Amino acid sequence: MTGRPRFVPVLRRAIWPLLVFEAQLGLAALVVLDPLVILVLERIVALGSDPFVGNTALIAFALSPVGIFALVTAATGTMLVNILGLGGTGLILWRSRELLPVRHWAVWRVLLGRLPALLAISLWVLAAAALLTAPVLAVAFAARRWI
Repeated sequence: MTGRPRFVPVLRRAIWPLLVFEAQLGLAALVVLDPLVILVLERIVALGSDPFVGNTALIAFALSPVGIFALVTAATGTMLVNILGLGGTGLILWRSRELLPVRHWAVWRVLLGRLPALLAISLWVLAAAALLTAPVLAVAFAARRWI
């Protein structure tokens, strides 16, 4: 194999669409997820005055229904943004590989058309993580109780 690798022209065609897509995704995440983070921090500060790990009100908030809902929403939103980012990057690279023009509206239309499925995937990932964490927490609580 002599000369340039075959992926260099693909990356050259895809670099600007990728940068624009990542900027759009970052702006969308900022608009969607930051109000949730601000509301959660305001609630935590209202409970115990300081948002740090030693604050006992943090545990009470995290175990309350509002806290669990906030944690699930934040985790699902974060995973959804990451899945959207990977999907959009894949679409842009694929279209660049096929020498097709990359139109951001087309990428967003495909991603938003599959939004319910992507949201379901992020919820399933969260449920799987909770199921994997449950035995570890059960052993930790049992060890704390018996030791």
